[in-house]
Amino acid sequence: MREQITYILGAGASYHSIPIVNTMNQRMLMFLNLFKEFKNYKDSPGTVFISAQASLKDMYKPYLHQGFEKYREVVEEAVKHYTVDTYARKLWLQNKKIKLKTLKEFLCLFFAFEQSSRSDKLPNIYDKQSEYGVNETHIHTPLDYRYDVFMATLLDRDMLLPENISIISWNYDYQLELAYMNYADCNIEESIKRLFIYPGIEDVSESKIIKLNGSAIQRGWKENNNWVTWPTENIHSSDFYSIILSNSLTEHKSIEYSKSKTLIDFAWEKYDYKNRSVLRAKEIIANTSKLIIIGYSFPNFNKSIDASLFSKFNASKCRISIQCPENDYESIEQNILSLGVNMAYAHIEKHKTLDQFYIPASQLI
Repeated sequence: MREQITYILGAGASYHSIPIVNTMNQRMLMFLNLFKEFKNYKDSPGTVFISAQASLKDMYKPYLHQGFEKYREVVEEAVKHYTVDTYARKLWLQNKKIKLKTLKEFLCLFFAFEQSSRSDKLPNIYDKQSEYGVNETHIHTPLDYRYDVFMATLLDRDMLLPENISIISWNYDYQLELAYMNYADCNIEESIKRLFIYPGIEDVSESKIIKLNGSAIQRGWKENNNWVTWPTENIHSSDFYSIILSNSLTEHKSIEYSKSKTLIDFAWEKYDYKNRSVLRAKEIIANTSKLIIIGYSFPNFNKSIDASLFSKFNASKCRISIQCPENDYESIEQNILSLGVNMAYAHIEKHKTLDQFYIPASQLI
């Protein structure tokens, strides 16, 4: 019987596709301003372009301005904080539900954009002299290539991950889903089901992948008692942004539409199903014999949740591997050791090679 392997993923695991903390605020501002200062191409009169692959017809021009006004306040406030998650927690603590919902809607649009084709994405994005000073040349693809290699290595002919592999992610991007879609030739809803991702599937006890902060996917609204979602399977199509913008910004008479929500729900939000995801993640870690941490630094912000997750961790029997830059290893190790008295016995090793996600040799036999 193979050992139980669990991956914990943080922002660094999506480094080659999603902006990291120190430039995410600037990129959100740039994306917000695309609503206000859209680009008209001379060879396509009457068409508004967000990127070369995502055009909006004339009828959607009003939505751009409406979108700018709708999201401007929450984005401008968010960038005053160290991370957008910090501002989200502030809104939650202040019980400002409408603003928090608006922020989550914007994040869904933003992450859809960040994970779309980007051959003409945000002109001058890499120009150090630009207004926002963004210079992140590493985020040049919709999908961090390491997820592609990960799927290619572990998927079987039935397009399933091994039974002994579990994943706990702090990220609300959908890199795992996109990578799987490329192999299974399916839409994002099917990828969620086949990868057993929670939230997404109904029964958390069956989940093999837990996303502690939820997912940056607009769940939509109820129609005939069924959830209608954005067509994320067509994320690279020319109609994608026109559809999500109209769904997000059009006034709708339906009460259910007005209750539309996203699948972003942060781990510290005290909803019943969020508690279920933390409990399931805790159960997975308790039964883990090989723990692999990629791109996650165990920040103080998540300390209480991390301590809960590791409260039943068998430190004397489970080996921990940290895959991170050399300069980050010591602080991550100390953060792990501080999670509880049982962690003093943890066996921790580091992996400095970052070009692929670490997979134990025993898994490849």
